Amino acid sequence: MKTRKQGGFTLIELMIVVAIIGILAVIAIPAYNNFTTRAKVTEGLNLAAGVEADVADAWASGGVTGIANYATAYNAQTPAVPLSKYVQSLTLNAAGDTITITYIDGNVGTAAGADQLVLAANANNGGGAHVLASAATTTTELASPLDWACASVSDATAVSQGLVGPATLGTLPVAFAPKSCT
Repeated sequence: MKTRKQGGFTLIELMIVVAIIGILAVIAIPAYNNFTTRAKVTEGLNLAAGVEADVADAWASGGVTGIANYATAYNAQTPAVPLSKYVQSLTLNAAGDTITITYIDGNVGTAAGADQLVLAANANNGGGAHVLASAATTTTELASPLDWACASVSDATAVSQGLVGPATLGTLPVAFAPKSCT
């Protein structure tokens, strides 16, 4: 009578596989969480793109006064309910040159209150960018395109591109902000 040798994995082999899976999980789970948080942040920037376009139109047609009027009208009609699952609100300052994206607390960021990105409009007439509130409304200025400086807790990228960052920085940690907002 012949005996058959049973095939299978030894305990050591199984322990090695479990250890490898554990190591991969320790690396992959935080990376995945950061990825999903960045996707949530991008949703806010996508919503802000429409407001940016409207501000640019108001700038081209009415200068500083035009964007201030647009800001008044926009803020008067802004809903009190969240704009999406992750974005609480988009607000313009009274001058209309700064957009604040506020994310729903706890959905983005790591701590309470760490949930804002700030975008500042810059007029770029070829002689260097400057914030709109200090811009002279001349034909040359009105024809200049608007560039947007984005800031999380830092505005270093915007400043390195020659833009003037917002007067007040956002509160979103750099780890979760897009590269243009760090």
